[in-house]
Amino acid sequence: MAEALGVVASAIAVIQISKEIISACKFYIEALRSDAPTSLRIILIEVSALKSVLENLEFISKCETLTATLQNRLVASDGPIEGCRAAMTALEKLFPKRSLQSGQNTSKRQKVQATFATLAWPLKQGQVQDLLQQISRHKAGIQLALTTEVTKDIKDIKAASQEIRSILTEGQRHRVYNWLTSTDPSPIHNRSRKLYEDGTGSWMLRSQHWTGWLASSTRCLWVHGIPGSGKTILASWLIENVQGHCKRVSTRKSPYVSAYYYCYFGHHQDESAPFLRSVITQLSRQADVISTLTHDLYRRGGEPSTPELLDALEQILRVFSSVYIVIDAVDESNPRDDLLDVIQTLVTDKRFTNFHILVTSREYIDIERAMEKVSVSVPMSNELVEQDIRLHVQSILRSNLKFRCWPKDLLIEVEDAISTKAKGMFRWAVCQLHELQRLKGDREAVSKALERLPKDLDETYDRVFLRIPREDWQFVSHAFQWLWFYGQLGPPDNGTPSVLLLDAIKSSTWRTENDNSHVLYNSERLRELCGCLISSLEDSISFAHYTVKEYLDSDRICQGPLFPFSTEKNKVLSTCLDVLFLQAQTYTSQDLKDLEAGAYLQLNEMDPWSNPNFHSVYYAMESLLVWGEEISESDDLYARMKSLLHPSTQYLTGLNKLRYNEEGGKWILLLSKIGFSRDKNSWTVDWNEHLTDSDASLLLSLLLTTDNPKSPLLSRFINEAHIEAVLSNRIHLKIEGYFYRRGQWNYLCKQNIAAGTYDKSSLAVLILTAQAAAQTLKRMASTAIVRSKSYCSRPHIVFALALAFFATIGHASPASYCDASSSKVCYGWAVPSSSSSLYVRLEAPTSYQWVALGTGSRMSGSTMLVIYQDGSGNITLSTRKGYGHDMPTYQAMSGIKLVEGSGVSNGTMVANIYWKDASISGTASWISAWKKGSSMDTSDASSDFAEHDGTDSFSVDLSKATVSGTSNPFLNSSNTSPSDNAVSGGGGGEDHTGSAHGVIMAVVFLVGFPIGSVLMPLLGKWLIHASWQIIAFVGMWIGFGIGKIAADRDGDWFHEPHVVLGTIVCVLMIVQPVLGWMHHRNYVKYQRRTTISYGHIWYGRGIMIVGIINGGIGLQLSSASTGLIVGYSIVGILVSAIYAAGAVRKMVQMNRKEHELLSDPSNSALELRA
Repeated sequence: MAEALGVVASAIAVIQISKEIISACKFYIEALRSDAPTSLRIILIEVSALKSVLENLEFISKCETLTATLQNRLVASDGPIEGCRAAMTALEKLFPKRSLQSGQNTSKRQKVQATFATLAWPLKQGQVQDLLQQISRHKAGIQLALTTEVTKDIKDIKAASQEIRSILTEGQRHRVYNWLTSTDPSPIHNRSRKLYEDGTGSWMLRSQHWTGWLASSTRCLWVHGIPGSGKTILASWLIENVQGHCKRVSTRKSPYVSAYYYCYFGHHQDESAPFLRSVITQLSRQADVISTLTHDLYRRGGEPSTPELLDALEQILRVFSSVYIVIDAVDESNPRDDLLDVIQTLVTDKRFTNFHILVTSREYIDIERAMEKVSVSVPMSNELVEQDIRLHVQSILRSNLKFRCWPKDLLIEVEDAISTKAKGMFRWAVCQLHELQRLKGDREAVSKALERLPKDLDETYDRVFLRIPREDWQFVSHAFQWLWFYGQLGPPDNGTPSVLLLDAIKSSTWRTENDNSHVLYNSERLRELCGCLISSLEDSISFAHYTVKEYLDSDRICQGPLFPFSTEKNKVLSTCLDVLFLQAQTYTSQDLKDLEAGAYLQLNEMDPWSNPNFHSVYYAMESLLVWGEEISESDDLYARMKSLLHPSTQYLTGLNKLRYNEEGGKWILLLSKIGFSRDKNSWTVDWNEHLTDSDASLLLSLLLTTDNPKSPLLSRFINEAHIEAVLSNRIHLKIEGYFYRRGQWNYLCKQNIAAGTYDKSSLAVLILTAQAAAQTLKRMASTAIVRSKSYCSRPHIVFALALAFFATIGHASPASYCDASSSKVCYGWAVPSSSSSLYVRLEAPTSYQWVALGTGSRMSGSTMLVIYQDGSGNITLSTRKGYGHDMPTYQAMSGIKLVEGSGVSNGTMVANIYWKDASISGTASWISAWKKGSSMDTSDASSDFAEHDGTDSFSVDLSKATVSGTSNPFLNSSNTSPSDNAVSGGGGGEDHTGSAHGVIMAVVFLVGFPIGSVLMPLLGKWLIHASWQIIAFVGMWIGFGIGKIAADRDGDWFHEPHVVLGTIVCVLMIVQPVLGWMHHRNYVKYQRRTTISYGHIWYGRGIMIVGIINGGIGLQLSSASTGLIVGYSIVGILVSAIYAAGAVRKMVQMNRKEHELLSDPSNSALELRA
């Protein structure tokens, strides 16, 4: 590092001299024109070339890419940089000083000066030639050193290429590529490129940020804008430009490449791993190599971790000189924390110095906080974007046939209005044009519409939906429900096939009371009704934009007249799953069971989406995996699921008679998830015709289908069924082949059994085998429990084994914790074993005004659950977000609600809370707070409340809080005794550090310092003044220390303006005692005030006023009451006013005294001076 700084400093020094010489040469050449000596032009060219070389050297040194040996050689006393400096200094002295300071304007006087200088120039020609030769020699030395370094880098790249090149055939490489790529971004890219409008986006190419990024002076650009501002279209165009740039500058010895990735809400995934996998794949394909790390990961199988993918990326990067990456819509990753961490790593880790990344996203606070540390911000809210919108509007008006017959002046009026009011939103502009085209050029109607354009996208969507005729609401509502549902299942890249969508809508609407079967609905009618809300491409339909889905999912639409269009999850699943299960049951019953033995229904890759009947079969099975929790919570859907898996439907038998024409594909992947072999029919289930109780068959079907022994469906079955009766049933099974499970072939039966009768013990074997419990069985084989080594031919496992299995599923208990200081405030956690949801319990005496529990270790970013009494014997639950030490902000969260068992009873308030899709697992950090006092008595969830009395923080191991089933585990339990080992940490209590800090600092700045400052003029005793101020000074630092403790506890240290400003005030106050001592010393010496005196006085006054103001900021930070803030403000103003009045009075008295002395002739000048 020190060597790099030395190179930079030396280079800068010579660059500065070169600028002066270049300026002088230009001055003489411009003044004398053709009369200028030739040597001046040679100097200009040679020095300019040297300056360019040194600027490149400075940049490379800052990037720390030079070796220490080379840096030492360059800055040595006899090195080329020092030689350049000496020669350039000597050359600079040959020019008159005045010329070195000359500007650009050449007056007559300057020309005369230049002429005189020229007359003397021939006398210096010999010195100039010698110095230029020295400069040229040293410049060549620097260039040679850099060339040697580059050559070494190229050799290193070649060596790395050889190191990571695996000897693989083309087919082997493609298998690795296919395994590595989990998400293909090219369809979104191609779709976005088609929407690009020529001429738009050029503002980005003209920006310094873009050129700096391409020139590698900037590692990361963050392009951000509001929803609908055209970020994805811009990203697709920038990708094309990056690819063109790489082709232009790339050489065989110095390859430049690019890659891209699109995050997309329809992926429903954390995009961090898919992003890395896609980038590695693209780079590997361009290098035509597979790195050893990547190949090792492939051979190992399974899902590589993020660190492993980063290591693999680092290895493939060695092949290239520079790599440019564009990643679009980071905000659509769900969740996005890991992706932001990956981006930060790629920008800051020295392993990826040749990696340059451009990120686009919305302007969310968490993204802004992550990106501001590592990127250059490029906002899309600028005039150039507005010009792009105008170009886009013009293009639509020219190309859309419905606008061609409109008068030209009306088109200009539309163009001006839409472009002006779009405010950077391409999406808004498109929607307005789509609605205006319906007016068919009616000038009056168009003018009125332009006068009342909606202000944003939400209002735009409101108007589009309200325009739909009432009789068509049901059709459109079901269309959006199915688009939402299919979107969760991952439809083809172009969207849901229109044939499949229309068939699904027909199936779900004919069963309703308002069936419009007499109305002809087709894809054209759907596009006409929905307008700009959907997009249609290649006979497929999808949401036109992410904002449409957000609008339909929002709480706001649920509260107004447009509620029928809401895509609230439970409503959608109730509609769609019911239809899907019924269709699947009908299809497997009628079309598959009659196939001859050994016959199969051949299907193609796209049949799950193109064949409506088979689609229901395929996604009925997928839905049991994806929506297991929701199905288990709905009695109707659960009953439909049981009907689907009933022995009479032979659902599983039907699945085995479906085969793809091509190997692999989604079907095989799905079958492998639930245990079906890739090669053979693993299961052929021939149910006993005399079986009266279908629970046994349902149990086996669930085990085979859900792929999870703790699935919500299986948990509900276990809770409701009589297990002993289930296992006493006898089922006829025919087993063929092998059982495929999680990447391994588990041997189940060596021989095929034409017909076997399986009793309760052998069913237990199948249960355990379906749980991938082969190792458990092997361990038990040597015990008294298992008495036979052949589970297929002689199954003799006792019934206790099955009961033990169900016991392991069902046995668990919630975790609980009570505040250590009082044991009166208690919390409980329970995690249903089969879902990502969470149950939380808060319990406290009614003498507490409110109690809160939050996620994380600090208030900032915490999701907080606050409870208080509503005044009618019930509990109000307020869900809030923490943003520092301010009062947590109310934020409605539809997935969090009070459940049965909540209320106020016997002096205790209890809140049982259900948190759907909490996605909190493992050991998690929590914080809590409480306030004692009278009841708030309000049902307003957004009500303000007073600052806490006490806080606590602790960790909870949620793996030890797992419970079976999905019902409320706290309903029949009142146990609040703390868990033995699930909770760690804690020990908080009532926290008065913040209050103590506030009181001390208020006394210091409102009383201490002001009184101390007036003691001197009032009493004239400097010792009293100094002693008083020192006491106040010490008190200030005591208050500062207490404040530091409080800030650390709340996570506010240097995260809040009050903390930052207070720290600055305290640090600046250190100077004041020094100034006071200097003032006293000068006053004793001169018997009058000096400059130091006035500095001491006014410096102290200024800091004191800032400290008083910061106290008010601190009260706001602590969410103090309005009365306290007003009181503090009044006292502060009074103190400041009294203090200012005293200071003014003192100045007036001194001026009056001086005037009296001057008017008295008996006073000498020396006396007045004293």
